[in-house]
Amino acid sequence: MTASDDRLKALRKCLAAHGLDALIIPRSDAFCGEEVQPADERLAWISGFTGSAGLAVVTPDHAALFSDGRYRLQMADQTDDNWQCHVMPAVGVADWLLKHTGDGNGGKIGFDPMLMTVSAYERLSQELATKGKNLLGLVPTAENLIDSIWQDKPAPHTTPAWNVDSAYHGRDRKDKIAAITDQMASSGADCLLISDPTELAWLLNIRASDLENTPVMLAFAILTEKGEVTIFHDPQALADIKTDHITIKPADLLMSSLAQYQGQTVWIDPAHCPFGIRDALSTAGAKLHSQSGPITPCKAIKNQVEAEGFRTAHQRDAVAMIRFLAWLDDAAPDGDLTEMAAAAKLQSFRRQVDGYLGDSFGTISACGEHGAIVHYRATEHTNALLAPNSLYLVDSGGQYHDATTDITRTVFIGRAPEDAPEDAAFCYTTVLKAHIALDQQRFPKGTTGVQLDAITRQPLWNVGLDFAHGTGHGVGCCLSVHEGPANISPRGQINIEAGMVLSNEPGYYRDGAFGIRLENLLLVINPDSETKHSKVKDDLGFEHLTLVPFDRRLIRGDLLSEAERQWINDYHREVQEKIAPLIAAIDDIPERGHVTAWLTAATAPILEN
Repeated sequence: MTASDDRLKALRKCLAAHGLDALIIPRSDAFCGEEVQPADERLAWISGFTGSAGLAVVTPDHAALFSDGRYRLQMADQTDDNWQCHVMPAVGVADWLLKHTGDGNGGKIGFDPMLMTVSAYERLSQELATKGKNLLGLVPTAENLIDSIWQDKPAPHTTPAWNVDSAYHGRDRKDKIAAITDQMASSGADCLLISDPTELAWLLNIRASDLENTPVMLAFAILTEKGEVTIFHDPQALADIKTDHITIKPADLLMSSLAQYQGQTVWIDPAHCPFGIRDALSTAGAKLHSQSGPITPCKAIKNQVEAEGFRTAHQRDAVAMIRFLAWLDDAAPDGDLTEMAAAAKLQSFRRQVDGYLGDSFGTISACGEHGAIVHYRATEHTNALLAPNSLYLVDSGGQYHDATTDITRTVFIGRAPEDAPEDAAFCYTTVLKAHIALDQQRFPKGTTGVQLDAITRQPLWNVGLDFAHGTGHGVGCCLSVHEGPANISPRGQINIEAGMVLSNEPGYYRDGAFGIRLENLLLVINPDSETKHSKVKDDLGFEHLTLVPFDRRLIRGDLLSEAERQWINDYHREVQEKIAPLIAAIDDIPERGHVTAWLTAATAPILEN
């Protein structure tokens, strides 16, 4: 009997005791973030699946796991025969529930009201009502049923918060609060519930380490129209935070404190607010203004100080990445380097960078067929050797006081460039062509992410290739590596605006063989320059922030246009000019000569074949 057998058996006893026909188990915590503490890894505990997005549904007879296309292979790899794995939206949760729950006489679907957002609740409720003729109903549970059977569950934790130095934020707390309260007044809101910890961190210019990779404190807060903020969190964790217009209450007083908002209009963001909080506000007699919140759009537009921080942080981060790639070229071809050892070495280089706070996410260190698992994480069980003459994909990033970085490079493991597989080089070059297409794209104001996504994919589509994830996501400033509201994807309906930082990461993944992803971060700018046809003042474009070479051994010059070849050569020249002096200026790099020589070779021009 496996751990999954025992845990499902215990959970099904809970279902029977509570009169439930099914239970929904999301990956998220009460803050609906992508990253959670170990205490909130309920989905991983019950199913074995460790991806950053997904949910499970357990009935007395079935157990199903749902996630998106990024995790198709990972779901199958990490679960046992107890689980049916489904990729959304091809298979929807409501459709599955209607097929596997109830006997035609109705059914009760349990959920933790603090782990389901208002939007998710309304969407699923509506779908069940429409398709199932109200035979199935969502029922909030008084306790979390996973927690009730998770005997060795880790305890949640808090960490001391700190004030962001003015050299990094570029806009003081008072100014930010005034901008948000102005929007509240325009919308008729007396209060704003802040349910996204990254919004609270940005608004108050504070950071903490409650999560391993995202420097935030896990706290709810309420902002009044007068600019007063009440934070529900551990008071000791906020001991060093200036308390002007800030009140701190213990986290366990949140729900009882909501009663004071009777008759007031409270702005909630349905995409982040837990159903349980909305329900408590409604019960208390508050009027709800339910729509996207005002903080995230402001947070996404970086000011000049933040933009400059992104530039300087990426140059420092590039030193670590280039040291790693130079080291990798020496260490990997012998065939005795593992994925986890490579990731640890990269982290050791980042730890030496000024302003480093930690990694911005767990490094994806994937060789060969593991590279085809989009969000693969090496474990002791899967930790593979970097095989000679294979492709190695490394996706990583750092959190710094002045910015957040995220970079992916795919490289050839081998000593002889001519040994690089021709087919893999074809795919690599095609992905690079897609990357270049986005980097150099100019576009009018009002352009959305879905439009840019299609432009980026065109070189891949033209040869029958594609990838099952978005082309780009927003990135916070010393905050979440995945930030809204904009993204570049088939679902990207938000306008791309000047000041946003977005990733550029097209890819291609071949099951059982290799994965390729090439990622830089881009700052959206207004070039305000002339074309040969007209003077364009209001168009937008990109400034690439990431400055690390692409692998010349995998670039097929015969597949490049002259403009693409020129872009690569110009990019590599920029890397050499900006990063080589930083490497030369560091006295305590024993391998400095080797790294400098490696960088010179890695940025040599691509010549016409």
